[in-house]
Amino acid sequence: MALSGKIPLAFWDEFDSPLDGKKLGWLRFFLAPMQDGEFQQGQLTHPIGKAIFVFAGGTSSSLDSFTKSKKQRELVEAKVPDFLSRLKGFLNVLGPNPQLAEGRDDPYFIVRRALLLRSLFERLTPQLFDRNRILRIDTGIMRAFLRVESYRHGSRSMEAIVAMSRLGSATHFNRSYLPPEEQLELHVDPHSFIAMVHHLELSEELIEKLARLNHQLFYNNLKSLGYVWGEVTDDKAEPKKHSSLVTYTELTAHKKEKNRAIVRDIPNKLAAFGYAIVPMRNNEQPAEFLIPELKEMAILEHERWMDAKLKDGWKFALQTNKEKKRHALLIDWERLPKEEKDKRLSQVSENIPRLLKAAGYTIVKLSQ
Repeated sequence: MALSGKIPLAFWDEFDSPLDGKKLGWLRFFLAPMQDGEFQQGQLTHPIGKAIFVFAGGTSSSLDSFTKSKKQRELVEAKVPDFLSRLKGFLNVLGPNPQLAEGRDDPYFIVRRALLLRSLFERLTPQLFDRNRILRIDTGIMRAFLRVESYRHGSRSMEAIVAMSRLGSATHFNRSYLPPEEQLELHVDPHSFIAMVHHLELSEELIEKLARLNHQLFYNNLKSLGYVWGEVTDDKAEPKKHSSLVTYTELTAHKKEKNRAIVRDIPNKLAAFGYAIVPMRNNEQPAEFLIPELKEMAILEHERWMDAKLKDGWKFALQTNKEKKRHALLIDWERLPKEEKDKRLSQVSENIPRLLKAAGYTIVKLSQ
């Protein structure tokens, strides 16, 4: 290349690998070419002339880790100081995983993943793009690619997942094309990845719909228990009275928001135990919760309720007084009366599936 009058570029991949059992054994052979533009082969000296050398590390994630991950004596013996003195610049390629160092956040990892992912699809599956160069891909799959906590082998893992997917000549990346969990486990946490694929992002419109349905379930339950409307809730009156025994439209803004908070937290509770919300097909039945899971979800719901009350200025008291924002149930789960525990369990085991079914969704188990 030099003889043709052009400046050659040499890319040395994994230059920091060992040679003949010696750590960084290659470095000493780069010094003369870097310094003098020539190299020795036996008794012959070969001139290189001007050239650009690019060294890509394979054992260190940054220049700092390259120089500090070894003992000083090893660095000197391997000619690391001599090598570094000949460098004219460096670039730490961050890769697709978040770089969390010294307590600093890395909010741009998702942008790096997006750029890398698009280049992978353009190279491996160009048929997935429409005429406007828009990628045809399931939203859940895209979310998992971009938001999974980490890739075990960096960008190679991203490429492997795309390559392992059964795309063939497909023109849309559907969920059925993803590799099975045991193959995903080579490159990501499979349960987390699949959970993100199926995670339902609640739009404001859907939240409002679910909140309305949640209040309707609450309303129907009060009616079945013999409650009638009353300006002040009174469980001891005859008949029992409740101030929320009105339509959703008639609720105060504060009470509407309480219903929204309940439904917003549903995906979080389900995801904590490997469940996800998906659109219902053919009137399928929701997955059944295990007894230990039910209890833990009920505890999470009680803690959510308590947290909302405390943030709203409520405090514990032996007797509940709504006017003074005092409540007798602001206590931990173990101290709750059995009747209240049963209510929380019913909210999880009955209300959540019923609520989602009414909105056209169901619950699926993602992992065992």
